[in-house]
Amino acid sequence: LAGARPHPGTDSTQVAFDVAAGKTPVPLREVNGTIGPKLSVFVHTLLSPIQVLRPVNARDVSAKIDEFIASPWA
Repeated sequence: LAGARPHPGTDSTQVAFDVAAGKTPVPLREVNGTIGPKLSVFVHTLLSPIQVLRPVNARDVSAKIDEFIASPWA
């Protein structure tokens, strides 16, 4: 969606250190202005280094994706 990785780095170790340090990626909408605000917030939530801010399970993620498919511009 952004055309780039959410965390800079050349390997998974570097990315893991960034996440462990609490670094968050730039919000998707700031990288690609054509992305709707709700989708941008959702993606940012998925990438949160804070576990309690992320969806609890894949079922919650799937339900949210289904909402975007049913009404992409809402």
